[in-house]
Amino acid sequence: MSEHSPRSAAPTAGFARRGFVTTVGVVGLALVVLGIVRSAGLVSRTGSIDLRNRVVAARQAERGFNPYVFKWTPAYPETLLDARDDPRARFTRLTSPPSTVWIHSLFARFAYRWQKWANFALAWLALLAIAWWATRSLALSVPAVLFATGAYAVSGPWQLHLERGQQYVYLALLLLLAACPPHRVAGAWFRALTALLRPTLWISVFTRTPPCRRCSPIRSRGGVTISPRRATGTWGYSA
Repeated sequence: MSEHSPRSAAPTAGFARRGFVTTVGVVGLALVVLGIVRSAGLVSRTGSIDLRNRVVAARQAERGFNPYVFKWTPAYPETLLDARDDPRARFTRLTSPPSTVWIHSLFARFAYRWQKWANFALAWLALLAIAWWATRSLALSVPAVLFATGAYAVSGPWQLHLERGQQYVYLALLLLLAACPPHRVAGAWFRALTALLRPTLWISVFTRTPPCRRCSPIRSRGGVTISPRRATGTWGYSA
């Protein structure tokens, strides 16, 4: 039999394919690590202004103020200060619903720097949880999902998300769990929780919950678009 016969070439092709798949996964993992390091540098140099907005809103509400119209003056402590708020505007920058403010009020007594890094860690855990659950529930290739996650981890939108302290990754995780829940009853709870935290009309696309391993990818006409921007500001809130 010739050494170049199809039978002898099959193992070689299989080995090459496995090597390629492994390489894709390793590159994806390296990109995730790079994304963590890069985003940690951004968060350490900036004030996570969107997170700060929600944190001070919770503190203001705890003191009996309306966080949607509160205006800081030197008569108030720095713990209630959102440096990006326009004192001439009628309303504050807060756009989150009261349910989100209430969640932040549970941690209002903690120093802002601890809340900032806790949010950073939770956001990364949420992103990795999305990748893990999507792989499991949709039966996707682990190396492919790992590479896609790594590519997103170093992208401008995700770095901006972390640098600003935004919360969309948590909503994305809840939406995934609503579409592909561990069991049918849990899907209703995840839909309700998502609507509680972001009561917008596009949540209504989930009218029925398919089984976990048989669900199709999420389809929605709504969503959030985040444009990459350079990190700005060097606010180092200590309170």
